[in-house]
Amino acid sequence: MNIGSISFSETVKKFSYRKDIDGIRAIAILMVIINHLNTKWLPGGYLGVDIFFVISGFVITGSLFNYGHRKGLPSLLYDFYAKRLRRITPALLTNIVICSTAVWIIDPQPQISLQTGFLALFGFSNFYLWKISQDYFSPSTKLNAFTHTWSLGVEEQIYLLYPCLLKITGFFNEKTSRLFPLTAICALSIVSAIVLMILPGHTTGGAAYLLPFGRFWEFGIGCIACLLSLHFENRDQKNIKSVICYLSFLCVIFSAVLPQYQNVLWSFLAAPATAVLILFLPHTNKARLFLSGNVLQFLGKISYSLYLWHWPILSLLNLYMKSNTSYLYNFLLLTFFTSISSYFILEKRLKTFLQNKGNIFSYLLSLPLILFSSLYVFTLHKSHNPHPLAINGFRYIPDSYENFPVKHTNFFYCTVELPKRPLHSNTMEKCTIPPANKNLPTLWVMGDSHAGHLMGLLSQLQQKSGYGIHLVETVGEPFPASGGISSPERQKLWNAALARMKSGDFVVLGRIFLTRDGEIKPLPDIENWLQQVGKITSSLEAKNVSIIIMSPIPMFRFDSLYNCAPSQSNNTTCDIKRKDEAKPLNDIMHAMIDVQENHKNLYVFDAFSEICPEELTSCSPVRNGIPLYRDKDHLNVYGSEILYKNFSGFLKNISKP
Repeated sequence: MNIGSISFSETVKKFSYRKDIDGIRAIAILMVIINHLNTKWLPGGYLGVDIFFVISGFVITGSLFNYGHRKGLPSLLYDFYAKRLRRITPALLTNIVICSTAVWIIDPQPQISLQTGFLALFGFSNFYLWKISQDYFSPSTKLNAFTHTWSLGVEEQIYLLYPCLLKITGFFNEKTSRLFPLTAICALSIVSAIVLMILPGHTTGGAAYLLPFGRFWEFGIGCIACLLSLHFENRDQKNIKSVICYLSFLCVIFSAVLPQYQNVLWSFLAAPATAVLILFLPHTNKARLFLSGNVLQFLGKISYSLYLWHWPILSLLNLYMKSNTSYLYNFLLLTFFTSISSYFILEKRLKTFLQNKGNIFSYLLSLPLILFSSLYVFTLHKSHNPHPLAINGFRYIPDSYENFPVKHTNFFYCTVELPKRPLHSNTMEKCTIPPANKNLPTLWVMGDSHAGHLMGLLSQLQQKSGYGIHLVETVGEPFPASGGISSPERQKLWNAALARMKSGDFVVLGRIFLTRDGEIKPLPDIENWLQQVGKITSSLEAKNVSIIIMSPIPMFRFDSLYNCAPSQSNNTTCDIKRKDEAKPLNDIMHAMIDVQENHKNLYVFDAFSEICPEELTSCSPVRNGIPLYRDKDHLNVYGSEILYKNFSGFLKNISKP
């Protein structure tokens, strides 16, 4: 294929509006919405965002080509950013202002949502979500009304420099070959794809999912499809192109169905298939006509507004309503009403009005509105709503975290998750409090977030009983590692703790034991993990240091804690039968006891029976009108404090000579 020059008039013809691309947008937004409603309905629906990225790369490249000729870089950027402001700003500002108000009225803990919305106004919510370790695939993210704005942030960050890249590589020069810009985009896309594979968070929505560095390649292949489309003729090898088109369409559909769990690496199927589909659709009549149908075309036109509104509505309904038929009805009604209104009023009329007024008017109106909206959201964040609607029956909502054992900072200093939360040189000192007197032991608490959620218990042990406390949570990493090799950071912490341990101390191990989604059952690495626990227990026997394993606690199924408000009988809709929950627990407890029998310095604390006593027939995440959990499998500070009485007695019993 000869990638040569092409005339401006031919380019305008090539890059005119395509109805079939709106059809692909419609499929993408339906994938996203269905997945967000229930991941079981369409496990790979989250890949609809990847499809949007490819479409965006294709459309923006074509748009830039159409008006970028004979413009210098300053003029090009001036026009481009004005167009982006007209396209993005009216609907986004309206959405964030209205939804922030609703969040403040309904949500008892609106701070994270409001901070996310505030930064979304400036296109940086993805970095904030990454910084606070907001697991995009965790059910708890449904309570953040602006989690979905991460993708808008990625897009705007890439487009800050994208026109410059095209200009520098000679993309707009009609007299030169486009081989160099094509090669440059290919090279950068390959680098970006490699970065995606290297970055952490493929399954947890971390850096790999949220940051632009591993996402540029999806825009890049959209750009490549745009360049290649200039050199495809309808009459050449039409049958082969039709076959390729249908295969790529099937790959897009399969990408929505095949993934059985969330992993950003599935984008390597969805994104290239979308680029090929866009490239070959003009040569396939039936597929093009299907995707150009009135319904799909309309859904594609309103897809931006649908994306903006569906998630906040879903988040607020999760806070305020229980999942049932009326929940789904209200979601569909509110989502389509707000989205259609947003499209016709903001995306069409206001955008056309701004366009007619010229670029300078777009800047003069948009920038002050962004500042005003940000000031409004900031004011809401600093204000307190004494009667949030979602409380709905709770006596009060306990804190999820507390600033213990860290002094002069927050608990996240004692959380290690690379690269955003590194291990500092003074982490060991800041996250360790010595015992009140030298005769009392220190509890060296190790593990993942299920060790971290014990901070309420540890605070009580330190303040009421004088025990020494150490806690550093390694996110997503149990200790010891099931394979026997821990991360360098965890190993440094362990070595430092070993050097400080004295006779009579305890190592307390907390971790996740059960699967969080689907059927609740023991995780497959438990057996190997217990073998490693046995090895460490043996090595500590000579130091007279004991290990305590915290047993699993009940794993609930709710998406929002606020749907679990108790009735007058103190029952909640989130309660689960104790016998059903105890079955997978018993398998784990038997395995623990088998290991315990071989080590006189290994103990197991039955946290499950503390949260769900044996005399009860059902387990509840709420006690006496107060929630015990911060999400479906982590205790809040109050829930952890409940363990104190029996755990302190447990320590005294096993400490006796």
